[in-house]
Amino acid sequence: MHFRKKVPSQIPLNPQEGQGAPRESIALSHDDGRLRGTADRIALIRAISDLPPGYRNIFLLHAVKGFGHGEIARLLNCSVGNSKSQLYKARLKIRASLGASPKTSAAGEPVFEIG
Repeated sequence: MHFRKKVPSQIPLNPQEGQGAPRESIALSHDDGRLRGTADRIALIRAISDLPPGYRNIFLLHAVKGFGHGEIARLLNCSVGNSKSQLYKARLKIRASLGASPKTSAAGEPVFEIG
């Protein structure tokens, strides 16, 4: 009966917790923008990697590396029009894989809203 009456001593996991320091509260329902940005970045990387090789090369050269269509045409030995066309098609495929909903503008051109 002696052991049942004795309350075991409790050692705090945080050494400052037993000294009357205020406890840090963590809001688990808080929307973390960093996590959302990471998920968006992963989805974008996956969408780019799913592109056909020609579209992916031109998209990366133009959007990531900053090359112009004339420079891309010289590098890949194709026409400027081909570079523009493949970039446009690559953007359409990326938007489609990211879940964009196509709409048309007053001029009849496709307009995309993501989200």
